[in-house]
Parts: sequence; C-alpha cells; structure tokens
Amino acid sequence: MVAFTLSAKDFFIDHGAVAKAVGVANFKALRSAGALGRTHARRQIKFTKNRGKTSQPGKPPRAHRRGKGIKTILYGYHRPSESMLIGYAKLGGVAGRDVPSTLEYGGTAKIRVRQVRKDRNRRSKRSGTLSDSQRRKIKRYYSRYQSDVSVSTMTVRVRKRPNMGPMLDAIQPKLPELWRDQVKG
Repeated sequence: MVAFTLSAKDFFIDHGAVAKAVGVANFKALRSAGALGRTHARRQIKFTKNRGKTSQPGKPPRAHRRGKGIKTILYGYHRPSESMLIGYAKLGGVAGRDVPSTLEYGGTAKIRVRQVRKDRNRRSKRSGTLSDSQRRKIKRYYSRYQSDVSVSTMTVRVRKRPNMGPMLDAIQPKLPELWRDQVKG
C-alpha cells in the first residue's frame, strides 16, 4: 500500500519560483534588446576622414575617429526599475559634456577653438646665415616650448542630428519577439 498526503498548498502556484523565472527571462530579453539597440545605433553613424564634413541636420551624426567619441554607445541593465539603458558614454575633454544630448535634440554648445599664431619675423640669437638643419632645430624648439597656440571657447548653435530616437523606432517592432517563449514551466 502506498501512502501520500496532499495539502491545499500543493494546488497553488509557487509565486517565488514564478517571479524568479520571469525576472531571469526579463533580464535576458532586455539584454538582447540592449545589444540590438546598440548595434543599430552604432551602424547609423558613418565615418568621414574630412573633419570639416558634417552630417545633414536630421541625419545621424558622423564620427571622425574610429573607436572613440560619438561611436562609444553602451547599454546597461538598471536593476531598481528593471529596465535597459542605451546611450552614449560620457565624453571627456569636451567643454560642455552634454554633446550627445545636444546632437540628439539640438541646441547650443561650447566648443574649444585652437588658433596657432604664426610669427615669421622670429629670428635666432645667432648672427649670419643658418643652415637647413639649424633652421629645423630652431623651428622644433619654438614649436615645442613657445606658446604659439591659443585656446578659447566659443558658443555654437547645433541643429539636431538624432540617432537614439530613430534607433528606438526601428527596433520597437522586434521587441515582442525577444520576450516570446522566455518563461518555460
């Protein structure tokens, strides 16, 4: 004879296990969504060797150097709100570090402008004619140790060049597929 006991508790769902399974599935789906969004946003940014050439207003911004600057788009999971954040990394060395939001929505930004002063009347302390090698040494000395560069800031108006908004519009139809059949019981 086989004996077993049943209680009313056996007929109900274990809420802890279901919540844990849903949390894990949500994290996996959000991680996939973050990777998809980052990839799409990065692919929209085109490179140009010409530093003076910019993108048209309304089009995604252009990058001038590979691997740095505007191309550094990251994603991360925000645990308290159980959501995914996708966006540009903080840019260092730029006056007014809100460059990504200024590009996305437009506005004004402060930029640094370097101006090289050229003083052609500079002479060496030596008298007489100089050889080419002596001229090169003097030129290197002045370019290295003299303050020929002045740096100033200038406020410029930037028209919007959105990248993250169009990225969200493009991947939004694909998002339900990422959650489909994630929780298996």
